[in-house]
Amino acid sequence: MPLDTTEMKYNYDKHLYVLEIEHLKNNFALDFMEKEGSKTKAVDRLYRISRTVYNWIYAHTHYIKQMEYWLAFDEDLRPVIQNALEEQARYEHEMNAEFLTYQHGVNVINGMIIPLNRFRGEAQIAPQVQNILRNAGILYQGQRFLTKLRSSFNYEEMGY
Repeated sequence: MPLDTTEMKYNYDKHLYVLEIEHLKNNFALDFMEKEGSKTKAVDRLYRISRTVYNWIYAHTHYIKQMEYWLAFDEDLRPVIQNALEEQARYEHEMNAEFLTYQHGVNVINGMIIPLNRFRGEAQIAPQVQNILRNAGILYQGQRFLTKLRSSFNYEEMGY
């Protein structure tokens, strides 16, 4: 089963881990409550950070539900996910990379068009997160870690 700790908790509705505000503040001096202006906004920002990392992982597999299950239940992956989320939180706190995805792709200084994939794909995920996930064998896994055939996957049957 997914495990909740003081560092991060599992969101059973969204099926992903989300870092805790106090963990980031106490261990990395990243105060999302101060930066966002309220606890509600800070919690939402940490959820969006998690969603960014999970979407990056899911973009590299055809078996999203099985990968989701694997990320939730594999105890060996929990520290990998936590490390990736912490790196992404640092990146987001310092860089506001999320805003890059909303850019229009035109350099207003010289009118040149900038390819949108420079803003929207890899720019929104921290380079270290890509390395962490690749080194842990999470990206590009294909059918290797399937728990069931894709068409027969059922959340209730799988136990979460």
